[in-house]
Amino acid sequence: MRQFVYFCVPCRATFLEDATEEENEIVEQHFQYLQNLLAKKRLILGGRCQDGPPGIVVFEAESDQAAKEVVDNDPAVKAGIFAAELRPYRVALMRSR
Repeated sequence: MRQFVYFCVPCRATFLEDATEEENEIVEQHFQYLQNLLAKKRLILGGRCQDGPPGIVVFEAESDQAAKEVVDNDPAVKAGIFAAELRPYRVALMRSR
């Protein structure tokens, strides 16, 4: 398995302040999607900067194409609420729990 990261940037700068109910529901679906990746042991970490964008998702996939499918199937990316930038990545150091 290879590691990848994608950065999630909301569709507008004011998204955190003025997201609609529908957009918030899609963000919840995005969170559930990431929880599903975690349950499948594919997600390494996910979160967002506390002072605004971007969100960061680090995960494992078999190939570039499989990684692109992970990003493309994210409900918030599919809906156009988040733009995503996918990059190959490798965790070099990580604190154990």
